Amino acid sequence: MEYISNRKVYTVKPDMKEGKDYVNVSKYSESELGKSLAPGHPVSFDTIFGQPGNIRAAIDFVTMKNYPKDVMEKTKLSIKDIKRIPEHSLGITNYWSVVAYIISQRILSDKRLQQLMLENTAEYTSYNLSKPEELMGKKISAVKYNDTVQMGGYLMILRNYDKMIKDDMFNRDEIEKFIKSLMKNPDKDLFDKTSITVIDR
Repeated sequence: MEYISNRKVYTVKPDMKEGKDYVNVSKYSESELGKSLAPGHPVSFDTIFGQPGNIRAAIDFVTMKNYPKDVMEKTKLSIKDIKRIPEHSLGITNYWSVVAYIISQRILSDKRLQQLMLENTAEYTSYNLSKPEELMGKKISAVKYNDTVQMGGYLMILRNYDKMIKDDMFNRDEIEKFIKSLMKNPDKDLFDKTSITVIDR
């Protein structure tokens, strides 16, 4: 399989319709697919290090030192929980491979999500919306695109998994090949310099 390297966060035009012309990967999405793929979407899934409550929590747990496991496993956080989250990330070796592993586990755990991705024909992007307000006789919201390195890489991974699903190649062997292709240092363990340690069994 030829992997997709596109990391662009596309802007949308007023006449474009979500679900038909694009998928907004965000909690503000109007589509089931966009919400389900959002990093903070509350849903538990299995990983080698436990059952995170969402993708973002899983990434933070692996990339931050002393991230509380009980907080990672929650689908909804209290203010007290949020205050327990560390502020600084570790400089891990194979960041995007770790993210690709976590996203793959989320998709593998959800047959409904796989079907939505199979049926999807729209491009992925990501933006947030402000609360609607009255301004000059109109009710409007401000659009803020998540045009960051992190979201660009996240969308690139989704585009590859989307293609794998459509090509009937979304299986553990192909997923592992893709994860390895993203490793900055293939000679190091996938979880090198992360908060977790793995052993051969």
